[in-house]
Amino acid sequence: TVVSAVLGILLIALVVIYVFVQQFVNPAELRTAPQFKNVQGNNTWLAFLPIAPVETSQAGILVIAGITIILSLASLMLLGHLLCFHIYLSLKKLSTYEYVVRERHNQDIRDHGNDPESAHTA
Repeated sequence: TVVSAVLGILLIALVVIYVFVQQFVNPAELRTAPQFKNVQGNNTWLAFLPIAPVETSQAGILVIAGITIILSLASLMLLGHLLCFHIYLSLKKLSTYEYVVRERHNQDIRDHGNDPESAHTA
């Protein structure tokens, strides 16, 4: 459902914000995975753990975090709009199909004037 998608995106955004903040506050806390034992002494970070570790710099991690936040916010706005639309339909006691049919009928009336006969012949 839309609500579960919104909650999933919020969870992803929360984790990415945590990683972003920890990069500046306490980066050692982000380096606890066993894969970091080989790179402990330098400024190399591993992205996409544990499935496919890719070596990158701190800037690379921050860029990935920034892109993820931007995509999460865009998705959240779109899903929020969809959720509000469905709440509106629920309050009006309409299905999506009924709403589309009603709007199409109203558009036909606007396009062809108030004459219902001309709206049906178009």
